[in-house]
Amino acid sequence: MAGSEGGQSGGEGTVVYTETPPGRRPKGGMHREGARSDTVGAAERGYLKQKGAPGQPAFMEVYKRGQGRYTRLGTALGAAVLILAGANYLYSQMVNLPWADASWFLYVRVGVALAAMAGFGLLTYWLAFVRRGSGDFLIATEGEMKKVNWSSRREVVGSTKVVIVSVILLSALLFVVDLLFIFFFSAIGVLKTDILRRLFAPQP
Repeated sequence: MAGSEGGQSGGEGTVVYTETPPGRRPKGGMHREGARSDTVGAAERGYLKQKGAPGQPAFMEVYKRGQGRYTRLGTALGAAVLILAGANYLYSQMVNLPWADASWFLYVRVGVALAAMAGFGLLTYWLAFVRRGSGDFLIATEGEMKKVNWSSRREVVGSTKVVIVSVILLSALLFVVDLLFIFFFSAIGVLKTDILRRLFAPQP
């Protein structure tokens, strides 16, 4: 079961290197003539578990570090803006409390706002970087975004010019049609006021 790969000549005998994994001794125990144990041989053959191998994830450890970087950072920045706005609103609304005029209440307002920012900030960090479900969702979202065939700069500029020119032409066409309707309804007496004069006459 355990075969020798090679040997070295020593003073007392040949050193035999075994391929037997830890916990599984070959029949007959260790090799004689100065042979090393199966545990040492397995360590040299790479069977022993490496020191510091990954086990259970540490508390608040980033899940799949390096993946979904842009979606995670974008989510964190968006949440930070909302958290700051919410903390500012909470700080400003606390002046309506009955004891808001007390000198010590300023520290309470600041403390409550900072506590709210810290709490929601940790919640955002946990959702975006630690929790498996939301982390996988953000990573998959970034992966799908990378699959999109984004247009080149030249195509974007050309399409934007077409849209702007189309909007201007349609606006001019609607303006002309509107003027024609004004002339028509004024001629048949539906419009009793001179709308054109009111629109284009200089204001006093």
